[in-house]
Amino acid sequence: MAMFLGHIAVILEMFALATGIVLVQLIKENKGFSSLAGWILVIFGILGVICTGYYMLQYFYIGDFAHAYPQMMMSGKSS
Repeated sequence: MAMFLGHIAVILEMFALATGIVLVQLIKENKGFSSLAGWILVIFGILGVICTGYYMLQYFYIGDFAHAYPQMMMSGKSS
C-alpha cells in the first residue's frame, strides 16, 4: 500500500512539473504572474520528487514495502 501511495505522489509531482514547464513556455514573452507561477510549479515539482524519492527509499530499507499494510496495523496489539 505504501508503494502505491508513493507512486501516486510521484505522478502528481510530475504533473506539477510538466504543467510548470508548459506554463513557463507559453508565457515566455510575458514577464508576469503566470511566469512566476510556472517557475514555482517547476521548483516545487523537482523538490517534491526528491523528497518523495528519499522517503520511498527510507521506507523500502526498513521493510514497509514488503507488507500490504504498515507494521503497526499487522502487530495485532490494541492500544
